[in-house]
Amino acid sequence: MNRPSLTSATPEASRRAFRMLTVDMRPAASIVPVRETQDIEVAGAAGALPARVYRPEADGPVPTIVFFHGGGFVIGDLETHDDHARLLCRDVGAVVLSVDYRL
Repeated sequence: MNRPSLTSATPEASRRAFRMLTVDMRPAASIVPVRETQDIEVAGAAGALPARVYRPEADGPVPTIVFFHGGGFVIGDLETHDDHARLLCRDVGAVVLSVDYRL
């Protein structure tokens, strides 16, 4: 195959490739259902950061998980790790606050 290695690809090329694998090829039927999602912003030292709140089906008080996506501070965002946050929300029964950050 004629793909650039991870060590030689630019950060932008790596982000595009990762997004293609995690978002663009994701079948709609595979999206894990949760009760509600809400896109918000949280205050940061250099300005607002995008974030997403996932609410589980459970009623009453539930724990909260603050989730920072992986990607080695090079790739990843709210969309590429949406499935991880949804699985945490559903399987743990917790509110998940997924916070994006500047790459």
